[in-house]
Amino acid sequence: MRAVSLVTALTLLAPAAASANARRFSYSHESAVLPKGTRELEFWTTNRIGRDTHYSRFDNRLEVEYGLTDQLMAAWYVNTRAVSAEDPTSGAVAKSFSFEGVSAELKYKLADPMADAVGLALYGEVTYGPGEVALESKLILDKRVGQVIFAGNLVAEAEFGGIGTKVEKVYEGKLTGGAAYFVTDRLAIGAELELEAEVEEGEFEGAGLFGGPQVSWSGDALWLVLSVLPQIGHFGGDHDGFKRDLVGSESVHARLLVGSDF
Repeated sequence: MRAVSLVTALTLLAPAAASANARRFSYSHESAVLPKGTRELEFWTTNRIGRDTHYSRFDNRLEVEYGLTDQLMAAWYVNTRAVSAEDPTSGAVAKSFSFEGVSAELKYKLADPMADAVGLALYGEVTYGPGEVALESKLILDKRVGQVIFAGNLVAEAEFGGIGTKVEKVYEGKLTGGAAYFVTDRLAIGAELELEAEVEEGEFEGAGLFGGPQVSWSGDALWLVLSVLPQIGHFGGDHDGFKRDLVGSESVHARLLVGSDF
């Protein structure tokens, strides 16, 4: 509620123009790219919290974006992680902070969600971290209909750990989607869903479904998005059927994005 109150207050105080590449969803990318020659700084923090024992993980990303052309955008990231987790055997809580590597991204816009039948973009990312290489690709779709915007992403990821020794392979597939209503030109409120499935060393580890509310606000040179996605249920893993899993997954995923032109 505090975040919604803050966004509403900023909406009332800010002038009419909005940031050129403001995002409306935390987990789903939209097809928009930065105009040629423009730059943007973004900060991401994703919190995964709540297992059957104490668990909290923050995945943080600092990103610089640059418009190479009016259709092609590049971005660079620095990634860190902070974890607080309870040992189920001893009950002791261990805390850690780690550097997770650097990433590079290219995003190419093929169609516009306002001018065309549907917005369409292709996305590719490579991450290099301590002993690990990860590849990610996305098919991005979005559409603006009146005061409502829709977005959906089909995501494929591959992680290769233990580089230099025995290579461990983890594959993930994700399907994300969201819809938001523009209360004003600056403020949008809606909901997001995320379905993520994982295969590790050829074994299916399960798939979790998360969903919940989001709120976004955009100003002249600053925008923000907050999404809170409780776990709806989980397929596979150590149980049959579809039910919540708090052993290998978390109770809630939440993400805050803040972006600014510079």
